[in-house]
Amino acid sequence: MSATLVKAAGTLFNAVAVSGSTTYNSAVIDLRGGSGFNATILWTGTPSGLFTVYVCNDYVPGRTIATSGSWAALDIPEMAAKSPAGAAGNLSIDVETRALFAYVAYVNSASTGTVSGTAGVG
Repeated sequence: MSATLVKAAGTLFNAVAVSGSTTYNSAVIDLRGGSGFNATILWTGTPSGLFTVYVCNDYVPGRTIATSGSWAALDIPEMAAKSPAGAAGNLSIDVETRALFAYVAYVNSASTGTVSGTAGVG
């Protein structure tokens, strides 16, 4: 299934139920014409895990993240510090990058919950 493409603003995660030790990928954020984005993510329940931002310049819209693009993780300590730790919560993060595309991955490590989020390109 191809990844959804977020242009100026849109949904990253739409009330995604998370459990086990599974990776959940957001929609791809189209940064062409922008200098970065803001991601606002909230979670319910008691999940524990880690959010990571991935970027690339060679993603082909309409394809899957797994089959298109040379994705690299950004080191954002603030994002790791604000990731779920067993209780409901939220985070908002501004990411400045010259990359053309980005997405957010969530790796759930324990418990269950629901993840929702939006992004705005600036």
